[in-house]
Amino acid sequence: MTGRQPLTWLRRHGLEVLLVAAVLVQTKVLLANVLLPAFDRLRGVSSLPARERSARLAFGDGFAEYIRFLQEVVPSDATVIVPPVTVDEVLGNEGIVQYYLFPRRISNCPGSLPIGPCIARLTGPDSYILAVGEFPPPDVAEHAKTLVRFDDDRGVYVPRPGPTGGE
Repeated sequence: MTGRQPLTWLRRHGLEVLLVAAVLVQTKVLLANVLLPAFDRLRGVSSLPARERSARLAFGDGFAEYIRFLQEVVPSDATVIVPPVTVDEVLGNEGIVQYYLFPRRISNCPGSLPIGPCIARLTGPDSYILAVGEFPPPDVAEHAKTLVRFDDDRGVYVPRPGPTGGE
């Protein structure tokens, strides 16, 4: 093999070598930054019940903890009023909330109605209103409900004990 042969081989196959090197680097980055963390996350939730596992994987740990809080605070025969989708894309989706809070009934204020009057109509003794961000307007909900906070941004309005509330 003369000194010119390796140079000729490199000229002919240089692009292939570069592409193989790029694929190897990309594979290493994908493994380190995406696949291995995903496998670790899956391994960490594999022992959880199906609904909690899906809540954590689909929407994160904070969402799963909030759902657990709601399951503890809201009785299974209650109606849960959710915010509009414009306030929260996940918690405003009746189907998603129904899945995680079943057998509770899920309702919302139709887009054609103003939020204030709609919430005022939904303040019965078996209704619970998700408090998410600026929903519902506190001045409306607090007439018949008491806020139980989960964190700074979320909670649930529960019926007040007594003649106009629950219990």
